[in-house]
Amino acid sequence: MHAFLQTSQQKINKSSSSTSSSSSSSSSDSSDDEKDDKHKTKSENTGKKTCERLLSFEAPDAINDRLQSINASYRQLCETAQRHFVYLQESIKAYAFFVDCDDFEEWLKDKERLLKRERSDDIETDRQWHEKIVADLDQAGSRLVTIDKFVQEFAMRGHSQLEKIKIRKSQIYEKWAYINRLRQQKELELQAATSVEEFLRICSDVEEWMQMKLEKVGVGELQRDLKTVQSLQRSLDQLERELSPIEEKLGRVNLMAESVKISYPNDSKGVTIRQQELQNLWSNLNNKLKQRKTAVEQSVAFIIFLNNTESLQKWIDDLNLKMSSEVFAVDVTLTKLELDAHQDLGQELQSLHKEFNDHKKLGEKLIKKNSNGKEVNDKLKVLEADEEGVQRAWLERLSILQHSTDITIFKREVEYIKVFTSSYEALLNNRDLGVSIIE
Repeated sequence: MHAFLQTSQQKINKSSSSTSSSSSSSSSDSSDDEKDDKHKTKSENTGKKTCERLLSFEAPDAINDRLQSINASYRQLCETAQRHFVYLQESIKAYAFFVDCDDFEEWLKDKERLLKRERSDDIETDRQWHEKIVADLDQAGSRLVTIDKFVQEFAMRGHSQLEKIKIRKSQIYEKWAYINRLRQQKELELQAATSVEEFLRICSDVEEWMQMKLEKVGVGELQRDLKTVQSLQRSLDQLERELSPIEEKLGRVNLMAESVKISYPNDSKGVTIRQQELQNLWSNLNNKLKQRKTAVEQSVAFIIFLNNTESLQKWIDDLNLKMSSEVFAVDVTLTKLELDAHQDLGQELQSLHKEFNDHKKLGEKLIKKNSNGKEVNDKLKVLEADEEGVQRAWLERLSILQHSTDITIFKREVEYIKVFTSSYEALLNNRDLGVSIIE
């Protein structure tokens, strides 16, 4: 009996040692189970043989009862050892599973920090960083597959910590889903940043064009040279035609701005501000161009007014010069020729008066537009006085010429009468009456 117990104890110790040794290896579960079954069967066979030898001696009933009790204890011990062995194996696998989950979760947290970092000013660098993160996440998808296989295996074996394992799996999947939402959000932010960057680039181009056109508008005083100002006027007309493509480009910018604001509301404020800046610059450009064109048009009109004033003044001076010669009543023919010439000057004076009226209307328009109003008004007054003066001079000379014509005609008639009467006077003054009636 003592030898049996000693043998049994050795078997139990050997079984426990084998169990401890088996628990340190997690990769050979099936082979360990087979070895345990063989070991258990061998131990039971050995026990049976020992019992049969003991039963051949005295007190078989007591020995049999004791043997059954020992066998029951042994089986219970083996079952406990087996359960402990299985528990150790499960614990090792569960530990490996949880370590892998913790490692994967920490890796996901690193990606989360990268995805949550502030956007830099360099969109291209941010895009490259994000593409690398996306590539890493795509590769990390295989780790989820591994975790899922672990959980399925645990479920098939009825793992004692299956509920805890499933909870951990759910946590990993939730973290994975959260990271993917962050990734999608970051992609949208990058798309928004790219769209805004493109919008701002186009805005800069349009702004640069408008600034160039604004410089061409020019500022400052205009020269009083008709050719120079008219050349500037043509340049402004050409500049106005060049604004049409910019206006079309600005329209496309506005459409793009509205699209960006709808797609990416978070960037709408900055887009609206930039859009308003361009609109203000466009309005300023158009207003400056309109003001400059108006100033040039008024300058052209003023220069034309000055030139016309000078021409009319010269015309008046020429007429005054023509009428300044003294009238000599030599004969009727010359006097009539001079009178006819003066009548022709009257026709020229009518043309002068018509030109002056048109010139006066131009001056009044300039005065209404407050374009050199005082200078225009002063010149109009001087010219009007000179025009009235030449008209009076013409009338006075006309009167003189008519009077001179009358005098020359009178003198000619007097000469005719004098010649006619002088022949009769000689006859009447002849005192030689002759000696006969016939004579």
